[in-house]
Amino acid sequence: MSALALTGAATVACTPPPSGPTAQEQFCTLWDKVGADEVAADNAVLVKSDVVAFADGAAQVGSACDASGAKVELDAAVLAEGKEIAEEQGTSSTDKVAAVTGDEIGAAEPVLDNIELRALNAQIGVGGITVTGNVAVRLSGTTSTIGFTGTVSNLDNWSVSLASSGLTIPGVTTSPVVFSGKLAVAGGVPTLTMSASASTVKVGDITVTGAAVSLTASQNTGVSASVKGAIKVGPSSATGNVAISFDEAGALVSANADVSARLVGTQAGGKKIDLTGTVHLEGNATETAISFSGSGILGDLQINEAAGSLVLATNKATFVGKLDVAQGNTYVRFNGSIVWDGITAYTPFLSVEGAGEFSGTLDDGTAVAVAGNVSTEIVGGQVRSVVTGNFKIGTLKANGTAVVQMSGATTTLEISADLDTAGFTGRLEGAVVITDGRAETVQLDASVSGALTLGDITLTNANFGIRSSYGNPLELSFGGAIKVGSRADLNGSLAAAFGPNGTLITLEGDVNGSLLLDSWGIANFSGHVLVGTEQVALSGTGRVTTTNFPLGIEFNGTFTSSRTTPSWSLSGGGRFRIGSIDVASARMTLSQAAGMKATRVGFYFSIIGIPTYLEADFYMNSGGGCSKVQLTGGSFLARPIASLILPGVVGCSVYN
Repeated sequence: MSALALTGAATVACTPPPSGPTAQEQFCTLWDKVGADEVAADNAVLVKSDVVAFADGAAQVGSACDASGAKVELDAAVLAEGKEIAEEQGTSSTDKVAAVTGDEIGAAEPVLDNIELRALNAQIGVGGITVTGNVAVRLSGTTSTIGFTGTVSNLDNWSVSLASSGLTIPGVTTSPVVFSGKLAVAGGVPTLTMSASASTVKVGDITVTGAAVSLTASQNTGVSASVKGAIKVGPSSATGNVAISFDEAGALVSANADVSARLVGTQAGGKKIDLTGTVHLEGNATETAISFSGSGILGDLQINEAAGSLVLATNKATFVGKLDVAQGNTYVRFNGSIVWDGITAYTPFLSVEGAGEFSGTLDDGTAVAVAGNVSTEIVGGQVRSVVTGNFKIGTLKANGTAVVQMSGATTTLEISADLDTAGFTGRLEGAVVITDGRAETVQLDASVSGALTLGDITLTNANFGIRSSYGNPLELSFGGAIKVGSRADLNGSLAAAFGPNGTLITLEGDVNGSLLLDSWGIANFSGHVLVGTEQVALSGTGRVTTTNFPLGIEFNGTFTSSRTTPSWSLSGGGRFRIGSIDVASARMTLSQAAGMKATRVGFYFSIIGIPTYLEADFYMNSGGGCSKVQLTGGSFLARPIASLILPGVVGCSVYN
């Protein structure tokens, strides 16, 4: 339901008289048109001062238009912004036709990229318009149909209430749940809000019980969900909130949560292992990276900080990472593993960090660490210690060397290492500054060797950067040329997320460049990219200049490409010319499956020297020009004549 202005080369607007008909008079006019069978799927009638309607069928309910409770029922309706205009421009003719001038709602009309109206029926009375029907919502590759009822004041501001009998969101809900909510348009901008209660929700390794699920979709904010409830962390649970991001087409991209948790168990000798801290979860529907940062006791040891990764199973949590143990006024760093299995706990290993091991932890529990062999080398004319071994940067892995400089409590690692298991190759170069066990600065860069491929997205000549300061979580991003199949050529900076095994799972960021739409030319694109395990989605705005539309198209839409079959669609408004017909503005849809077309195009066309109003759908050839024109509105007398004359003007067949 994008905003539209469908007018011809000559303006179709007309100045209304100082005072118009009353609501009752306007309704009685509609009543009479229904009685005369003037309402049809290809013939619009005025139903309010600024709303016109098409319908497959229409019926009068009541004895007369001024009877109590009288109404008009429209089956398979299409409602559109519109007005009545002169049938013949520049003449004294009083005949009027209903013309579409803006937004429309009806079956098969998209509301958002992942929401489409499937059915719409309308009841029109003196007091206004009531609509019923159903809407299709696509989430995680599954489409669900939800019924609605509501009122329409005007096409820029309306709302309907939604209720589902049972809706499952793959990768989120484990069984059907009943959603209720609202689909509303305010100022021409549609927003969907839905909520439900679910006994269990599971996103990757994140399980939430007693969950309250809320879902929001908007042109301004995209598609997202929030799940609040008890989050299971091994043998314990805590109240928390999981934020779930979808792309514009409804595919789940990522899930994130930060919860306060307490992990407690008793060792065989009766002593407790009791840590309290924060669990950070980041992943998607298939895998999750989980880290923990906290403090507490491990038997007789006082843990100032424990930072590392968690692996969760039913009633079990396994921690692997760094533990800073208090010894007097100082802390000794240990490598360790702790397992909480139900009410019991144990430590598979616990050893002091030795020679050749250096590590710095971050606030979210992740760490930057190297373990290897230390040697003495002359670097730049100075004797330096060099460690050669394996690096761990969050969930990323690498192997190489680091020059070690130590000054008091500060250790600087000058790193040169090759990435390992990341799904792409590149050599990390840069520095990590560690003070009192805290990674104060992380600044590493790599030039990606060859092309990086994730699903249908390919990064070429890419640069990969890792940044952190003052213990903040790592920021990982790519910059470079981005391609989606052979159809997108973009540049931008993309934030990256890596799974627990160090493999790249999601990308997100702002991009600009061009989209090659088969043989239809180049669209200058500026927008947002979301890459998940299911598909790539590019959402934004641009301008297309092609032989079909020599005056250009301004579009706002989403380009999607799945892992297996690239598919895309764009929609918007624009100006174009076919033959001598110069359309000031029309609704455009471009899609790999349905081709390119301009719909409900209103224009004046000269018939026997008289400019006569017509509406039509123009179907375009990819190589230029039109393949056919389907007349959709205008005078019953003018349309048969236009179908004979127009082909010579536009260069393709015209159907009435």
